[in-house]
Amino acid sequence: MDFLNTLKNMFSGGDTAKVLSENTGINADSIGKVINMALPRLVNAMTNNASSEEGAKSLFDALGQHTTDKSVEDQLHNVDTEDGNKIIGHILGDNKTSEIDTLAQDSDLSTGQISDLLSNVAPAILSKLSSAVSGASAGGEAATAGNGLLGLLSAFNK
Repeated sequence: MDFLNTLKNMFSGGDTAKVLSENTGINADSIGKVINMALPRLVNAMTNNASSEEGAKSLFDALGQHTTDKSVEDQLHNVDTEDGNKIIGHILGDNKTSEIDTLAQDSDLSTGQISDLLSNVAPAILSKLSSAVSGASAGGEAATAGNGLLGLLSAFNK
């Protein structure tokens, strides 16, 4: 399961990048660059958060709130960036500002542009992870709050 590369490809190319560009004013090439830098950081942060029982439960609960059958493009057309900003805050915690600053520095975009981009993609990331967790559960993997979710995130982070 190469979830991380699937996400990178999903957000950095084609119609999805076009919608993100329309939503944020960032050109598609820059979107691809930031997505490729940001997603491993986000998945790693979720993995770290899920390493505690409380963090795993919180993430598992968030996944339950972000289930959808909509395509990523449809989700981006109607994105709730306020929700996305809250998601990024929960994922990155106290490191949110420094992570956004680092991404801005490495991409030559402003911190506002990085924050806007992350707020646009965060709900769709959770919905895709929610689908993957549901699929793993249906496939017999115990993807529940706790070790199952942590194991699944760890596999995604490779």
